[in-house]
Amino acid sequence: MDRIRILLAEVPRMLREIIESVIAGQHDMSIVGAIDTRDRVATALGQTPADVVIVGLRTGETAATLDPMLFDQPRLKMLAIGSNGRSSSLYELRPYTIPLGDVSPQGLIDAIRTSMVAGTR
Repeated sequence: MDRIRILLAEVPRMLREIIESVIAGQHDMSIVGAIDTRDRVATALGQTPADVVIVGLRTGETAATLDPMLFDQPRLKMLAIGSNGRSSSLYELRPYTIPLGDVSPQGLIDAIRTSMVAGTR
């Protein structure tokens, strides 16, 4: 199986370091890039394709604000992590969001793998 390619977008530094550490220990995943602002996602994906984008949500923001990125990249899977780093949702271009609950190292890995399973699209 090919490695799952992950792009980090607008994830706070401390959380980004935790995610990078967790992903580094996975044989089937790799982080292909990290960008400071999500308005550069389309450009980053054009230069380095990714299967999953992990996006940090701003305080009070919902994953629905990610729709424009999903419209540009309809096969993309987005893992939105709350600003407190304690909640996450898997978001795809379809009529619903899958709440994932607390963000733990194993929960993060499971969410990324779940997003790649054909039955979840």
